[in-house]
Amino acid sequence: MKPLTKATAQILAPITLKPEDRLELTLQKDGNAFTAKIFSEPSNGSGTRGQASFAARHTFIERMPERSRLNAAGWVEAWEVGATDTSVTVISTLWPKSQIVFNGADTATMYNYLVTSSLNYDGVAEITANYSVSKIVPPKAFPTRDDVPLAPYQIVAAAASLRAESYALFCEPGTGKTAISITRICADAMRGYAFTGKSHKVLIVCPKNVRTNWVDEFEKFQTCKGRTTVIRGGQLDRVKGLIDAFTNLNGENYTALIIAYDSMVRMLPALKGVEWDLVLLDESHYIKSSKTKRAHAAMELRDIAGKKMILTGSPITNTPLDLYSQLEFLGKGCSGFTSFAAFKRFYGVFDKNPETGFERLVSFQNMPFMRERLARYSFIIRKEEALPNLPAKVTNVIEVEMTPEQRQVYDDLRKTLAAEIEGQLDSAGDNVQLVITHALTKLLRLAQITSGFLPFTTETDELTDDGLPVFQKGLYKFSPNPKLDALVEFIKSHDSSSKTIVWATWVHDIKAIAERSELEGITAVTYYGATRDADREAAKLAFNSDPNCKVFIGNAAAGGTGINLLGHTNGEQETNADHVVFYSQGWSAVQRTQAEDRAHRRGTRAPVTITDLCVAGTIDEEIRARVTKKRIMAFEISDVREILRAVLRGIIDDE
Repeated sequence: MKPLTKATAQILAPITLKPEDRLELTLQKDGNAFTAKIFSEPSNGSGTRGQASFAARHTFIERMPERSRLNAAGWVEAWEVGATDTSVTVISTLWPKSQIVFNGADTATMYNYLVTSSLNYDGVAEITANYSVSKIVPPKAFPTRDDVPLAPYQIVAAAASLRAESYALFCEPGTGKTAISITRICADAMRGYAFTGKSHKVLIVCPKNVRTNWVDEFEKFQTCKGRTTVIRGGQLDRVKGLIDAFTNLNGENYTALIIAYDSMVRMLPALKGVEWDLVLLDESHYIKSSKTKRAHAAMELRDIAGKKMILTGSPITNTPLDLYSQLEFLGKGCSGFTSFAAFKRFYGVFDKNPETGFERLVSFQNMPFMRERLARYSFIIRKEEALPNLPAKVTNVIEVEMTPEQRQVYDDLRKTLAAEIEGQLDSAGDNVQLVITHALTKLLRLAQITSGFLPFTTETDELTDDGLPVFQKGLYKFSPNPKLDALVEFIKSHDSSSKTIVWATWVHDIKAIAERSELEGITAVTYYGATRDADREAAKLAFNSDPNCKVFIGNAAAGGTGINLLGHTNGEQETNADHVVFYSQGWSAVQRTQAEDRAHRRGTRAPVTITDLCVAGTIDEEIRARVTKKRIMAFEISDVREILRAVLRGIIDDE
């Protein structure tokens, strides 16, 4: 392996071993680790194993990132080391092969496979490094469409992915990850079909709201004949879709099954019955937590797939530890470690509470190794590099003042919540992350007030069978609603060529904006969790093709990823989605970033303005500051307390 960082160069720096030093490797039964025995073998042929040199016993073993000592007899030292390309690279670099003893054919096979894989990914890294440093684009060894040509960086990414058994596209939203993937799928499909005459079987797992977008992108970028099948509906419909995907294939080079993450989990037994040539995870940060059902299902599909790909513009949503599951999907050990515990120990620095025993992540270490691994296994590009001529994206804030009634309700609630949350934080104990999540959710009640409504619960005169009171939920709407008035004024101030995307967190906000738009004579469409698939497609089509449809009102959780909302219409009137407004929002920086870029991506023709509607001195400003800041660490108690202090000292008190 060629060192790409100083840290790796230090690990792979030569050591002085003695000729009689030996390293005996035995692949353990589960295939996850090697047992490594270190000893000396005298040249007299006595067969007595002695103590190895200091370099073999200490210098070498200390350079192994994943190791644990085992019991051994006599002078022999025994260690367990991960059966990963990281371990094998260190061994193959520091030990002459003549001094390595392979115990069993399976051990030698695994070792040689990992060495070969590492060398192959060196070549993959060279392709991307040559472009990054010198803008060298490799010769195109695959077909592309003349009517929708790939950008140079997309050709580089496609060439790199075709050379790799498993590969990641960590490209910012709007840079064309889908087009790269389809180019790779078609190239593999044509190559495979020419040899076997069989269609290339592809499984694409993605968020529910982008399934149809994949169909559209295949039609746009495919370079060979193929079939796409979207899995949706109830159990019978899903099974029928799976069968249809492989029925009466007539010269199609590929058949691609497109399925949502939740359906993947439900259909796992059926999906495992197919020998997939490629399994692709779109928005792979959906499996960042290795304990979730979707992550477990993805790993089971990994084990039966020929090749793997992952795509996301947000591989790190909280901490770099989010990368473990995503890299492991590419292949067992592709994270460089055999377990999350080992991965976490190597990259994380933890502070342990002596009273509770709870470990808190405080910082990170060994990041050069992570960067080097990403350089081999992924293509990474930022929008500024990929699209230097993309029209500008500018941000601004429109300040809104609440009515006196809103101010009073807000002031009363913030004081109540502050006292409640402080008490919960003080007694958080080992449930600290759960308490933090609940605290952040409670604080969003303040944002509901600033957006113009307040949910409430009242006790009725009725009783349950157990004699307990029955509660009824209600919704109080503030009238007038200054934020809604400001939004309408903002939309109406634009000329006829302008279109606006409005993101709101709550369904009530979306419906209120839609109703007001209709009263004002503004043609708008809505898009949120409960919107039917057919209506979602109609909403996208209207916004992107009807010059009279001026506003797209959506929830970032439902429509903030994977869809294109450029608002382009041609003919007598050319329009562009050149304004994105955040009417209300939650705490997710990932959703914020993704939602911003629905209109700012390849194909954008006009500068895009990102506008936040904020009530000064309220939770609105705190949320905006947190989600627009490039945060690496997850929320901690100190963050929640900072937010509480900011809310308590808000402008409302001053007035």
